[in-house]
Amino acid sequence: MDSLTAQKNDIHELLAFTVGRRDFSVDIRNTQGIHRYTSPTRVYRAASCVRGIINLRGQVVTVLDLSVKLGGKFSTIHPKSRIIIVREHKEDIGLLVDSIIDVIQVENGSVEAPPANLGGLLGTLFSGVYREENTSIGILDVAAIITTDIAGNLPGT
Repeated sequence: MDSLTAQKNDIHELLAFTVGRRDFSVDIRNTQGIHRYTSPTRVYRAASCVRGIINLRGQVVTVLDLSVKLGGKFSTIHPKSRIIIVREHKEDIGLLVDSIIDVIQVENGSVEAPPANLGGLLGTLFSGVYREENTSIGILDVAAIITTDIAGNLPGT
């Protein structure tokens, strides 16, 4: 392996965004796209974190309110609201976020394990924390976000 290939393997990209007043990210490899907020169709008796469903290029996509999923209040929709489309288990899921920050390149050495004080179910939603100077961004585990039941959000999982 040449040194350029080794350097590329040491760096990966995160899609950084805000939910509430906190910064989070997901690995860019899990994302399928970013879309302006479009009002989803409500789903009767859906879990509280399910905002509804949207039609995206002929495919039905469930939209989760990431704020609720993380144990917070329902997101307030505003012009910067976005839906991040992520793929997990061959299914596209939309994550409603307050705004997109940027795509950031991260060296593997600047990613740490989630803090021990993020225990319980909430702690399982994080795969790590990106730290650089005064910046700290939680890296969410997409599979865990979709399947983990926090505060009764997804019955039957």
